[in-house]
Amino acid sequence: EALEKKYQAVSSSLEDTEKMHRMQVELLKQEVASLNLRVKAEGVPQEYLKEVVLKFILSSPHLGQTIHDDMIQIIADLMQFPEEDRNAIAAAQKRARNGYLLDAASKFLWPSH
Repeated sequence: EALEKKYQAVSSSLEDTEKMHRMQVELLKQEVASLNLRVKAEGVPQEYLKEVVLKFILSSPHLGQTIHDDMIQIIADLMQFPEEDRNAIAAAQKRARNGYLLDAASKFLWPSH
């Protein structure tokens, strides 16, 4: 009987220990999942984000329009674009404005086209 009580006590203690370990493993899994989400949310490399935004700006059909160009300057400031990227944007804006002027002039000079 004493042996039986010791066995039950050890068995109960073992079950409690296993339950505690399962809880710790579950908490660790939740923490890892939380950290993974945080890394995904915060972990977008700044350079990659700048490249995507720059490509979007340079490919925009509204490039060269005043309000769009004003927003681009704000985005460039917020994204801390280097001078090289700002020069590429300015050159693309100039080309776009020249294209708009040529398009407007051709519509005025040759309305049937």
